[in-house]
Amino acid sequence: MDQLKKLGAALSAHYEKLILSVILLALLGTAALLPLRVSRNQETIRQALESGLRARKKEVSPVDVSNHERILRRVHLEPQLRLDGDHNLFNPVTWRPGSDGTLFKVVRGDEDGPGGLSATAIRPLDFLVEFDGVQRSGESLRYRFLVLDQSKGGRSVRPRQVYLSEGVSSRNDPFVLTKVNGPAEEPASVEIRFTDSTETAVITRENPYRRVAGYEADLVHDKLGNRFSNVRARQPGGIRLGSQSYIVVAITHDTVTVQSSTHKRWNIRLKGTP
Repeated sequence: MDQLKKLGAALSAHYEKLILSVILLALLGTAALLPLRVSRNQETIRQALESGLRARKKEVSPVDVSNHERILRRVHLEPQLRLDGDHNLFNPVTWRPGSDGTLFKVVRGDEDGPGGLSATAIRPLDFLVEFDGVQRSGESLRYRFLVLDQSKGGRSVRPRQVYLSEGVSSRNDPFVLTKVNGPAEEPASVEIRFTDSTETAVITRENPYRRVAGYEADLVHDKLGNRFSNVRARQPGGIRLGSQSYIVVAITHDTVTVQSSTHKRWNIRLKGTP
């Protein structure tokens, strides 16, 4: 019993030292465990990093911006404002009465003029020279030719007679007789040279000289009911459609060219040609 009292008295006298000793032992134990804990944490971190690197990277899907790009393109494009053409916002359609009383629409602006014309026929106009024989006048011989120029007189015009002597020219003659081949009174052929050019030709009784000197055309305006027959290029008065007159400036084998007073031209193709 006395020993326990002595032990209690000793503990009471030195309890502060005892507590301090316990604390120091605890700190020593903690200090001894700290490197192990640090090493364990480092290993955990290392393993986490390695597993993250080994993990398959997930690619990010691209964002669809096509709609935004389309809107941006529309913003930068200036709108095309058409004040002419086929629309009728600023160009109201004109309606004109036709020959039968029905109305037709004028869209292009020339349907009631040359734009409504069609060429139903185009015919060539020939220039023809025929050797028609020999005529004696005293001691000289004169050679008779029949000359037909449909471009100046029309298809119903009769050929005119022209008498020429070899090598003799006249200002009013369309050509010169340059050579007689064969007997003078019964030549096999004759050679002529045209005065308005350097063109030459060999003519026999069976083979006359022929070339196209021009064309005439028949025109029809279906809407207005106008018909123009045997139209020639540059004919006086031209053609009249409504209140306007037009000049036929040229005719080829498949096209008629019409001109207004303002020098605007229309090419009217022969029906059936491409």
